[in-house]
Amino acid sequence: MTLMKVSVKWIQGKKTLDDVDIDTAEDAEEFLSKLWSLTGVPMERQKVMIKGKSIKPGVDLSKLPLKSGAVLTLMGTSESLPEAPKERVKFIEDVEDEEQQVALMEGTPPGLLNLGNTWLHFVLRLSCIG
Repeated sequence: MTLMKVSVKWIQGKKTLDDVDIDTAEDAEEFLSKLWSLTGVPMERQKVMIKGKSIKPGVDLSKLPLKSGAVLTLMGTSESLPEAPKERVKFIEDVEDEEQQVALMEGTPPGLLNLGNTWLHFVLRLSCIG
């Protein structure tokens, strides 16, 4: 059992956690869950690195270059992911012709029409300017 204290530099939280206990005899999951309790970043959203080596669940901590006072880097956010919209967005190009006509009659702006000649238009404009 090798118990040591390390510092964890949390990038997204913009702070450093000093004197975090790490036991190289324990599983990596134990250490990652400890970081979860300290930062609020769930284990599945954590990326912890030390000298180019990543600490993931299942990694043997005794084989990593850990020593007392080492600085580990934590990347991950504690905020929840945004929810998907309740109703699927409908684009005018995705609906039937009848629905398109109704939408256009209701005053929905049609947006830009791609006529496929944008490059040609660009070249013609340049030749008129030059």
